[in-house]
Amino acid sequence: MTQILLRYKHITRPHIRVVTAQPTRKVHPMSTPVAGHASAHSPTTQPIPAHIQTFGRFVCTQVHPIPHSHWRSQRTIDLFFVLITSPHYHQSRTTLSDMLWPDLAGDAALNNLRVALHRLRRVLDPIAPSMIVSDSTSIGLHIPSHVTVDCDLFHVALRRCRQLHDDKQALPLLRHALNLYQGEFMADQPITEWNHQQRMYYANEYVAAAIRLGHMLLQRQLYSELIERMWVLLQHDHANPDAQQLLMLAYQHTSITPNTPPRLIYPTQQTSAPSRPLTP
Repeated sequence: MTQILLRYKHITRPHIRVVTAQPTRKVHPMSTPVAGHASAHSPTTQPIPAHIQTFGRFVCTQVHPIPHSHWRSQRTIDLFFVLITSPHYHQSRTTLSDMLWPDLAGDAALNNLRVALHRLRRVLDPIAPSMIVSDSTSIGLHIPSHVTVDCDLFHVALRRCRQLHDDKQALPLLRHALNLYQGEFMADQPITEWNHQQRMYYANEYVAAAIRLGHMLLQRQLYSELIERMWVLLQHDHANPDAQQLLMLAYQHTSITPNTPPRLIYPTQQTSAPSRPLTP
């Protein structure tokens, strides 16, 4: 696992969205909501907060989780994932069609992309009517302030940690980032070449952050939390030597038996398969 993580260490994400308050703007008329999914906007109400979870399992929630069947096809989900992990949430139509339908000729792949885009609009329009921005050559996402994405929050927290030289200020940010990581990126989705690279990138970031937090907890003699955090890390990276060393150092200062895993209160990997198969 360590060798795999080092292999993808060079993968970077050049754009990170910092969630900030946006000025009030006119809300455009909304398209027909997906059946069973409440509208996020009306002329007289504030947008309803929505959260998109990509770690562990894919869940898009606004009051209630959006049923998996509303996405209609796996390629609709894949299109969404490619966009939220792209620089500035933007890709050309040609790039998207090549990534999602590599075995199809140009026109056929572009036609499939138009279908997937239409389905994606039907899912996202009730959350934010102008969330999808597209023209004849490209497709992008505009993520408004009332919508949060866990992998974005993860990146923002870790980026701020790197800018801080004071461990006391970095400590809550590291805890927040690690709590967001509830499993591998897109763990319940089919593996492809592009999402495998993203999965390894996020795993590498998680391991580095967990080890840094472990050293901070050791210095502050927070041994119980250190033990629990390292047990969680070892569930993701079973043979991580730094986690094992920190775990043994913590056990030396406590009466906890090393052979008994602690009662974990921090997130561990969660995966769930779709309730019904989706069409490709």
